[in-house]
Amino acid sequence: MRGDTVPGAWIVLGGVHHLNQTAPRRDADAVVLVRVLPQEVCVPSTTVIVRWDTLGICPVTALTSTGRPLGTDLVDGSALYPDAIAGSALRALVGEAAAPGLVPLCYLSERTHSEAMALNSDAA
Repeated sequence: MRGDTVPGAWIVLGGVHHLNQTAPRRDADAVVLVRVLPQEVCVPSTTVIVRWDTLGICPVTALTSTGRPLGTDLVDGSALYPDAIAGSALRALVGEAAAPGLVPLCYLSERTHSEAMALNSDAA
């Protein structure tokens, strides 16, 4: 966790083929990490609803699936998927060929050790 009290959270974007398995993962596949404030309504959550237009300015990091950096930017959340397609900032980071296939793959949130232990004991 970062030095402040706000836990980290990310929306992970990548090729739709990672979800529907229509193609194998390739080393050059773009993966985009969008840093956001936590989006959970309750913890633990199995579903998170993201409203792109309420995210504000987000640090965005694009890299290949092997970890090679492609670029970074600060992007307003509303510009990530205008009209439900990858916006110009995402296209600039991953390239015009990869951008049309970018979809949200998952949401990741960071927990402290004590938070994780409490969640595990609640589940038992």
